[in-house]
Amino acid sequence: MRRCVLAGVVVLCTASASFAYRPFDGTDAAVAERGVLEVELGPAGLLRLGPDRFLVAPALIANLGFADRWELVLEGRQHLLLGSAPPDEPRSRLVDTAVSVKSVLREGALQDRRGPSVAAEVGVLLPTVNDEPGIGAQAAGIVSQRFGPLTAHFTLQRRWRAPSGSISSAASSSKALGAGRSGRSSKSFRSWRARSERRSAPSQG
Repeated sequence: MRRCVLAGVVVLCTASASFAYRPFDGTDAAVAERGVLEVELGPAGLLRLGPDRFLVAPALIANLGFADRWELVLEGRQHLLLGSAPPDEPRSRLVDTAVSVKSVLREGALQDRRGPSVAAEVGVLLPTVNDEPGIGAQAAGIVSQRFGPLTAHFTLQRRWRAPSGSISSAASSSKALGAGRSGRSSKSFRSWRARSERRSAPSQG
C-alpha cells in the first residue's frame, strides 16, 4: 500500500502541466488529434426538470481522434432523482447515450487559421435506461470563432428517436475566455439554448 501511495506522489510531482477544456454546454468546431483520446468527466452536477431535481453523476464524453480532422464521440449521463418519488418510478436512469462522428469541414480559428472553424457531427442515439426507449439519429452543425480573448460557438442540432417518432431541434450559443483546444484553458461565462420538440401522431392501424 505504501508503495502505491509513494508511486502516486511521484507521478503527481513529476508530471508536466496540463489544461482542461470544457467551457460550455455543447460542442465546438474542433476534434481530437489523430491517435489521441480525450475524456471529459463531470463527477457531479445538479439538474432541475420541472418539479424534479436530479444529481448528474457522472457525465462522460470520450473523444477519439481516428483520422485527420475526424473523431469518434461516445457519451452518456446518469441521473439520480433527489427527494421523494412514486414507488413505481426508478430513481436512477442513464440518458443522453449516443455514439457519433464529428469532422472539421473548415479549419479556422480553433486550428490556428484565419476565419471561423466549421464542423459537422452525425450519430446514433442509443437506447437509454429508464428513459426514452429505442434508437434514433442526430445531426449538428457547429461554427466557432475567436474575437480577441473570447471564443464563441454556435450549434444547430436536430434529433429523431423511434419508436415514439419524437423530433427535437436545438440551437445553442456560448462564449468562453481563452483559446480552447489549441492548448490553453478557457472559462465559460455566457451561454443560451433554444429547443423545440414535436411528436408524430401514432399511426392508425
